Formats: sequence, C-alpha cells, structure tokens
Amino acid sequence: MHKVLREKCELCNKQIYLHDIALVCHYDSKIYHAKCLKIDNTIALELQDSPDWFCPCCLRTIFPFFDADIDTDLTPNICKSCLKLISPARSQTQTCLICNDTFHMSCMQNPEICKACLKNFDFDNCKND
Repeated sequence: MHKVLREKCELCNKQIYLHDIALVCHYDSKIYHAKCLKIDNTIALELQDSPDWFCPCCLRTIFPFFDADIDTDLTPNICKSCLKLISPARSQTQTCLICNDTFHMSCMQNPEICKACLKNFDFDNCKND
C-alpha cells in the first residue's frame, strides 16, 4: 500500500504519493508531479530544496514578460484569460479562431472567439459576402 499525501497534483488531479517527486510552488503553494511538468527527476530533486521555485502559471503572473522565453512543448498550457493552468484531465478547452490561444471553455464568451479578440474585432467593417 502506498502512503498518500492529502494533496492532488494541480495538472493531473491524481493523488501525490510519498514516493512521487513533487514540487510545491512558493507563490501559491500548489503542488505538482514533476513528471506532469515534464521536469527531469534529477532537476526536480534539486528544485525541491530551492526556496524560490514557481510554477509556470505563477511565473507568468510574477514576470509578465516570461511568455516570450517559454518553450510551449515543455510547459503546461495556461488559459490566456484567467492565467490558470489548463489540466488535460479536468479542463475542457477551446482555441480562439483569430489568435489561436487556448482558453478554458468557461473563460470564452463566444464558443469560437476569445473575449480579447471580440473586443478588438471591427464588426462595422466586416462584410458578410
């Protein structure tokens, strides 16, 4: 029988066991499996001892310019509206047809176009042919 911590991973929503390598964000105290964040175990073990590890979502909050340096294949998706992590296991998502950003379905005002694109779209000059 595996010993279970009370927390669940923010990405996969599965229990975190004592033998799992997990990281705790020092900004919002949320916990993640290192494998869900695609962080190598050796690096994750070093990060566990670091007093200043932040999850990708909080990095974007703390450092708004962080998006430019991110490799999206190596980090989890973040909703461009609420800036929260998009969990593949728990979240229904939609991609905006105009900007191609990913959002939680609940953050979309229109099922196909995000709020920012709707706000900036010039409906007066749109011609429906």
